[in-house]
Amino acid sequence: MSDEISLSGEKAFRLLEAQSFPSDNKFGAVFYDKEGTGITIIGFKGGYILTGQKKYSNTVFLKNTELELVFPTPNQELQDIVDSTKSNFDILLEAAENRKEAVYNKLATMGYPLDLCKASLEEKEFIIGVLTRKSSPSKYDRTKIFDVAKDPQVDLKIMRWYVSFFSKWLQDIEWKNFPEPEGRMHLAYLYRHTADYLRVLKVTNVTEFGQQRFPCASGMLAVLCTIRAATLLDVYELHWDPELLKVARKTIGKAWAMTKSEHASLVYKRLEKFERELESQEYVKKVNEAYKDWASYI
Repeated sequence: MSDEISLSGEKAFRLLEAQSFPSDNKFGAVFYDKEGTGITIIGFKGGYILTGQKKYSNTVFLKNTELELVFPTPNQELQDIVDSTKSNFDILLEAAENRKEAVYNKLATMGYPLDLCKASLEEKEFIIGVLTRKSSPSKYDRTKIFDVAKDPQVDLKIMRWYVSFFSKWLQDIEWKNFPEPEGRMHLAYLYRHTADYLRVLKVTNVTEFGQQRFPCASGMLAVLCTIRAATLLDVYELHWDPELLKVARKTIGKAWAMTKSEHASLVYKRLEKFERELESQEYVKKVNEAYKDWASYI
């Protein structure tokens, strides 16, 4: 084997994170920066690439796709490790004669509504690579998928398609651990925007727990409370139960106490509008009750 191996982006990151990849630079890798300058690598340790001048985090490849990890003289051992880090879709792409056709065919078999999809080809490739892995994706990958799913231009049918994946990932992640804040936020957002309000309230019920049962940063807890309060108002518009406004006020108050965000402010304004309308209706009821025997006054 003589042809060099050049990796960038997620392929380079996956290789460096692989348990089978050695910490010493036995394969003679060279790190190329965005100017194309080759930098000699001393070794790999603790998620970093070590060079004579400085160290680079493995995640640098995720932040800048112009960077390359090059192996000038690879051997079969290295090739086997590289192959082991490939996703099912990487293998499919290498075998496919037409990149676009391979992407569309794979998405079609996954039930993806292609006629409504506005994602770029690169985004589609990333989506497939993440969703076809056997294990639950990393928090980083789930966040990237969420950013695609919550795009305002995404059709609701596509958003509903994503829900099943986020639901499964959350179940897998929480199986032996505490509830995961980010996963619950992702799912709550998607449930709310697909009008599945009951599931929003179920997945955000952790906001009623204490820190011991639900360890969560205040910023993320505020987001969950804001989504929950907004959903309570969505339900109120359907059922007009005044008790919902009381619970919504308590919930958004908790969010506001932690982070005075624009989203929380909008929920407050919507809540106050409903409360004014309700007060007006109650006033009319009281006046009508007071003057129901008006004929006897004449």
